[in-house]
Amino acid sequence: MAPPTDSDRLGTFDGMRGLAALLVALYHFQQHRGIATIPGYLAVDLFFVLSGFVIAARYGPLLADGMTLADFWRSRLVRLYPLYLAGLALGIVAQASIAWRGEAGALSPAGGVAALGFGLVLLPDPFHKTLFPLNGTAWSLFFELLVNLVFATTLHRLGSRWLVAIAATAALILAMTVHPPDCFNIGWDWKSFPGGLMRATGAFAAGMLVFRWASTARRPETTAAVLPLLAMAAPILLLPHRADWQLLVVVLLFPVLVAWAARVEPPARLRGAFLRAGDLSYAIYAINLPLLEAFRPLIRAVPAWLGGAMYLAVLVGLAHLLTRWFDGPVRATLDARRRGRPLAAAGNPA
Repeated sequence: MAPPTDSDRLGTFDGMRGLAALLVALYHFQQHRGIATIPGYLAVDLFFVLSGFVIAARYGPLLADGMTLADFWRSRLVRLYPLYLAGLALGIVAQASIAWRGEAGALSPAGGVAALGFGLVLLPDPFHKTLFPLNGTAWSLFFELLVNLVFATTLHRLGSRWLVAIAATAALILAMTVHPPDCFNIGWDWKSFPGGLMRATGAFAAGMLVFRWASTARRPETTAAVLPLLAMAAPILLLPHRADWQLLVVVLLFPVLVAWAARVEPPARLRGAFLRAGDLSYAIYAINLPLLEAFRPLIRAVPAWLGGAMYLAVLVGLAHLLTRWFDGPVRATLDARRRGRPLAAAGNPA
């Protein structure tokens, strides 16, 4: 399986990922400052739609050509685990910081050991009310891998009518179960586990459908490639915390925006920034919450605008370092071993 080159990448997708990751981070910052929040958690649903598209495009043909489930699973773990592990390690630092400060919410020694043990194998902690107490954002990575596994065993073989039925069923269940005050902020704890499963399954199936129905053969380069990004951010920044509006955004708007983004590319002068945003998006998402928890007193000690600027600057800087000096080399080494070829020939897997 040859790794994709920069010329193969859907640049507008990368821009959407980067902006979505920052919106999640902004939401968490607002939570910790106790100020009015944007529904940044909706960006996770966009991630699931994008994942359905990209996984179907990348692995559907390979599975049809005989790729084994073991090879698929190894490929996904190589892609996701290193930065997940970095987030887990930062979560340990955050817990130590919380315990040292004597704040509420610190895990007991036994609870910390249990959370770490389950976390190392990317399983939710059955002894805690949240699925991943060391890094709350990991809940979506768990559901991502779960739906990836279902894709490799079942979904890639299904016709579009079945995918429509799956997406529609998930949307119907969410419509009946999503209510204020949480709205779509569900899936991160055991109480809302079924809701998280429906978010991941429905959005992923929608992304697969977009891949099957939206042609990417002709992708003109245009500055209009920024419009899907703005249209994605607008409801998150502007709409109120209402379950009905959020359902429309997740079920209808996000798939349409992904289809639109698949048909346009940023011009050369913007492409580098879009690709870099995509490169950093996963690291930003994986570490944003434990980083915030580790340095919460410092961020709260200054005005909100300054705390937010400091937090985002450190977050993006650390994401860059982890992507460049940890995730890239580790993935290259693991991928080279998986392919059974010299490290120098290893690429950056999808």
